Amino acid sequence: MDDQKIIVLFESLTNNINRQFEGVHQRLDGIDGRLAKVEQRLDKVESELKENRAEHHQLMQAINEINNTRFEIKRVYQGRVI
Repeated sequence: MDDQKIIVLFESLTNNINRQFEGVHQRLDGIDGRLAKVEQRLDKVESELKENRAEHHQLMQAINEINNTRFEIKRVYQGRVI
């Protein structure tokens, strides 16, 4: 095989490899985009979870206050003389 044929084959091989890498890079860019969206969703879920925990804590405090008030009313009512 002469040098010119080797050069042409090498260029062809190099071009094919470059096209394959371009395809891989495009797929990786797509994956990066999807991962960014997933990260945004996770951030939103984490934020909502923090809010829900705070609401849960407030609700539990309110329930405890209601229960304490009910207990106090019941205690006072039972102590009344009718």
